[in-house]
Parts: sequence; structure tokens; C-alpha cells
Amino acid sequence: MPRCVVTVGELYKICYTGSVSFPSVVGLDERSGASWRSSDRQYYNVGLQIINEIDRLSCVRKRCRRHPGFKTSD
Repeated sequence: MPRCVVTVGELYKICYTGSVSFPSVVGLDERSGASWRSSDRQYYNVGLQIINEIDRLSCVRKRCRRHPGFKTSD
């Protein structure tokens, strides 16, 4: 996960959609499992905790990716 991520919005975007220079974290996890993040496990875990909390709160408000009515703002 790139260290240049400063805001929660940037972290969320990197996690789900990626950027020009970095593929999405979800995609990397699906393709490579834990092997891609073995050297950066602590940074990944902190980022994942933040993303999980955002997803949890948005599901409470029925705005999460797992909710049938979810729409991206992109």
C-alpha cells in the first residue's frame, strides 16, 4: 500500500479502485493473497482497520458496497 496516502478518502480509493501507479488492495488480495503485503503488514493492518470501520458505519447508514442500493460517486 503506498505511503503517500494522506486522507481517509485516498485510503478508501486505493483500497477499492486503486490508482494509476498502484492497483486496488482488494484486487491484490484476490490475486496474490497475503504474499504482496508481507513486508508492510503493520501499515496494511492499520489501513484495513480504517476501511473496515468505514464499511461498518456506511452499512449502518445503508450506503455500503454490500447493500443492494449502493451507488458509487465516481
